[in-house]
Amino acid sequence: MTLQNKTVWRLLFLGMLVLLCLPPSAAMAADAVEVWVNNVQLSASSPYWKNGNEPASESDWNAHFDAATATLTLQDAQINTLHTVSSSYAALIYAEGDLTLNLDGSNTLQYTTGSGSGNINAIYIRSGSVSVTGSGQLDIQMDIDGTGSSRGIYAERDITIQSGIINIRMVHDVVLYGIDAYGNLLISGGTISITGQADLYSGLGAGGDYFRMTGGSVEVDVRGDIVANGIEATEVFLEGGTGSFLASGAPYGSYGIRVEDNTLNVLGPQFVVYGARAAIYFRLYHGGSPTYNLLNSYYIVVSENAGYEECKLWHSEADGILGTSRYGNSSFRYVEFTDVLPDCLRAAPQTGDDSAPLLWAGIALLMIAVAMAYSRAMKRRHEYGKDRM
Repeated sequence: MTLQNKTVWRLLFLGMLVLLCLPPSAAMAADAVEVWVNNVQLSASSPYWKNGNEPASESDWNAHFDAATATLTLQDAQINTLHTVSSSYAALIYAEGDLTLNLDGSNTLQYTTGSGSGNINAIYIRSGSVSVTGSGQLDIQMDIDGTGSSRGIYAERDITIQSGIINIRMVHDVVLYGIDAYGNLLISGGTISITGQADLYSGLGAGGDYFRMTGGSVEVDVRGDIVANGIEATEVFLEGGTGSFLASGAPYGSYGIRVEDNTLNVLGPQFVVYGARAAIYFRLYHGGSPTYNLLNSYYIVVSENAGYEECKLWHSEADGILGTSRYGNSSFRYVEFTDVLPDCLRAAPQTGDDSAPLLWAGIALLMIAVAMAYSRAMKRRHEYGKDRM
């Protein structure tokens, strides 16, 4: 075999090795060719579904699957029946491959009267990614008595929320995830609310690489009797929009943000983080030490309390450890990234620029007192002059 042929075979081998080692989210996924809604199969030949599994048509439907674009549109849909995927998985909406979920009107996915030992999900996208679009609303309500786990929205690759209103409220005996991507989770728009309680509850999860937020509004308020996380991801990027990530319950295992690796990026203001144990936790899965990529154009407010009572400004680790890790425990259960000085600091101004308003107020009062004294002196002088005439 010539040297040139050996080089070609080596390159082919290395290429195959790279493809085999790629995480699921990095490989190409095919579009979904069918989707199950309320345990009814929708495809190119049967694309419509109506509430109650009633006969549906092009002019009368609550769910429509466009196989050409792999898009499922919900329009005032009421979905409450599971599709059994396997002995371990069931879902109210299920698809294999990439799917776009378009929201129109007011839609409800509800499963509150059942139990199970497997994985029961409201939306389950197998071997694919899901993108949520549209101007409608999606309410997910799950209340399950069982020994398995449940997720509001779950994809084995990436999840992207572009628009729409999503409200997720779930209660489970064991494990819950509000929105969980085995790959990456991106929120670029929309309004999202995640609440509920379980033994272990993560509001937003990204197992592949990162959770990234560039727009929209997110409110996570979850309770875990053993563990709770507002966000759980390898890396976290908070770049735009507004968000509050609150995790209460067990004081030894509840974090507003749990970073599996070592980097937290906060590149925009208006984010509130709270954890019953600590606001921020670094697991340092790949070693290293906690790394912060923060802007200096906003305030970082910290407090050891649930709110920002007795809060103070944080500038560096000299003000206290911001996030808990094996390098040290943080005493801050509340951290806020904001461009507006909070009321707790306005009521008790810090040194420096924060005390300037009081200084100028004192100077103004002094000038007024001097002017009044001068006026009285001139009046007495005038009266003394008239007496001598």
